Amino acid sequence: MNLNAWRLYASYYRGKELYLAASVLLAAGQGLFILPIAFFVRYAFDTLIPTRNIGGLFAIGGGILVLTLLNNGINVLSRYLTLDVTKRAVAALRQDLLEKCYALSRHFHTRADRGDLHAQLVYDTERVDGMSSGIMTQLLPALCTSLALLFVLLYLNPLLFLLIATVMPVLVIAGRRMGILLRDNTREFHHAFMHFSKGILFMLGAMDLTRVQAAEKVEQNAQRERIEHLRRTSKRKLWLETADSALHSTIVTIWSVLILIVGGWAVVQNTMTIGDLLSYYVAVSLMSVQLRGALGALPYTIEGNASLNKLYEFLRLQDPIPYQGTRTIDLQGNISLNDVWFNYDAVQVLRGVNLALRPGSTTAIVGANGAGKSTITYLMLGFYRPMRGIVTADTMLYDELSMTALRSRIGVVMQDPILFPGTIRENITYGSPNSTEAEIARASQLATAHEFIERLSQKYETEIGDEGVLLSGGQRQRIALARALLRQPRLLILDEPTNHLDLNAISTLMQNLRGLNPRPAILMISHDPQVAEQADEVYELRDGQLTPLLRMDAYARAQLGAEKLHG
Repeated sequence: MNLNAWRLYASYYRGKELYLAASVLLAAGQGLFILPIAFFVRYAFDTLIPTRNIGGLFAIGGGILVLTLLNNGINVLSRYLTLDVTKRAVAALRQDLLEKCYALSRHFHTRADRGDLHAQLVYDTERVDGMSSGIMTQLLPALCTSLALLFVLLYLNPLLFLLIATVMPVLVIAGRRMGILLRDNTREFHHAFMHFSKGILFMLGAMDLTRVQAAEKVEQNAQRERIEHLRRTSKRKLWLETADSALHSTIVTIWSVLILIVGGWAVVQNTMTIGDLLSYYVAVSLMSVQLRGALGALPYTIEGNASLNKLYEFLRLQDPIPYQGTRTIDLQGNISLNDVWFNYDAVQVLRGVNLALRPGSTTAIVGANGAGKSTITYLMLGFYRPMRGIVTADTMLYDELSMTALRSRIGVVMQDPILFPGTIRENITYGSPNSTEAEIARASQLATAHEFIERLSQKYETEIGDEGVLLSGGQRQRIALARALLRQPRLLILDEPTNHLDLNAISTLMQNLRGLNPRPAILMISHDPQVAEQADEVYELRDGQLTPLLRMDAYARAQLGAEKLHG
């Protein structure tokens, strides 16, 4: 057991101690209503039945019924209080995990296994939730009631209690050994389940790739292996849980048989009445019910403990976002890179780059694929920090600025825009949920998207499918443009716009943008030299260095000449 992980878990219950104490007291209070039942049974068999007191039997029966109803009512109230506390605690844990995801750098997220992250945020938190409910609504109440019943058993017959005390260590040892087996197998089951989940996510996301590559059989075989592994580990886990339950049931049965034999012998020897024996059996039966409840919570506790350890390790990760500033500015469009150097691990990408974007200007960066053009975008967005050099916005250092506030004034359209299942409207207004109909239509018109949207039967309410699969590449690009323009950015970054838009569409877009007041600074990044014809300033990125080009036509001719030479 990782004590640090459990300290983290306990921290989510701070401020809720009164609720927990109330639920525990109520759980303990249940014992107060259960305990008299054993004494009522003894009184009925030793006094009322021998004297044929039928009225007294009715009274005893009514008393047992009232006590049972009170016990059940307290149990319901206790569980309500406990569930309210545990669900709030797990919700707070999930919120912290989400915040941790946003607090980690892009460097982490580009290297992390999304399937693992998905499993931790969804399945592991659900297991912790199950563990919390099991501990608070089953384990603790059962232990409190069992403790009270032990005192009753000791009071009723010390000799029989001693017999129980000799059996208890066997129960504990057996439970511990079985718990180790369950823990190890649960870990293997979680591993198998995670691989199965990741495989399904890949299968659904790569359906077109699988069909294009005629790899259906290969993919089915891979998934079949994961399913088979999950089947084996799941069967073993459930079998061990069943064996654990059977083992404890057997021990309790042996315990009951010993009580019957020893108690029966005591009755024969007249050292114990039948009422004493029956009341003892009632108390033992009640305790067996409580122990089964406690044992029923153990599998959830074992699973939850394994998941809690993983979540604790995730929350301890140290790979923070590059900038922690809090200052907000009304960005005018001035973004500068000053003597910026940047590496991806040991690979140098940028060397002494200087670049200044100005309000209303259009700047183009051209260069081969993989030259590092998109890295400049990530630096301007504050996703990465330069190894050397500084980045400023309106002359303010990025270290001082809130990146969230800064990015709210920057519109970005990546070469492969991210769209999600939903309607066109939902995708355009993502991040700007309070936009009016007029603002949405205006942004779509600027992005040259409004015309094709209006031709659709559902117009802006048209469902686009997962990642916009129901739309063409150009339509997806236009929707992403509309989303970026809806926030009225002071800087617009277009990364490889010719991937899905032809030059005429880009020319129309640029004409629309030139008519804006104020006109945003525009940065176009492309491997296509013809894109630069729309720019006021053109730079070439080669060998990690940014070189200004004075005459784009000469650059284009040089590129075409090089292509012919190598062709």
